[in-house]
Amino acid sequence: MWDGFLISLFLSFVDLQNVDIITTCTARKAHVDVVKDGWVKQGVHINGLGGVTIGKTELEFSLLDRSRIVVEYFDQCVIEGEIQRYPKEIARSKVYAELHELIIGAKKGRASESDIILYDSVGIGLEDYSVLRLTYELAMRYDLGQDMNMAPVLTDPKNLISVLK
Repeated sequence: MWDGFLISLFLSFVDLQNVDIITTCTARKAHVDVVKDGWVKQGVHINGLGGVTIGKTELEFSLLDRSRIVVEYFDQCVIEGEIQRYPKEIARSKVYAELHELIIGAKKGRASESDIILYDSVGIGLEDYSVLRLTYELAMRYDLGQDMNMAPVLTDPKNLISVLK
């Protein structure tokens, strides 16, 4: 309970009226209003990444009704995404598009500058792998980037927080 409350308390001090992109990614298994409807201005893009389990959402429910909702894959999002709070038949009518429809140009992403776009992402491993592989292949082809060891050296592998000191 407290983690969602503390995040919302923190966000209440952040002026969300001056942001263009909001990304949520929390781990609290509950319907928590991390981002409140009244905090969000017209024209914002929201990446809802943290739901990804049954019974867990991060956005105030009324915000969904103001948003043009794009999902990765409807059948998965209706179970564990932000749209899970709707009954399935209503959820289908609330979803504007699946991601692939935007990619192939079958649907336009934003109809006006005032649209609030909610990308309800639940994380599909095949997509993650495909993007990673494409990024790697392009980096190799165009000689971009550099190899880096990003694993921190830990004196105590059971204390992951120790690297922050």
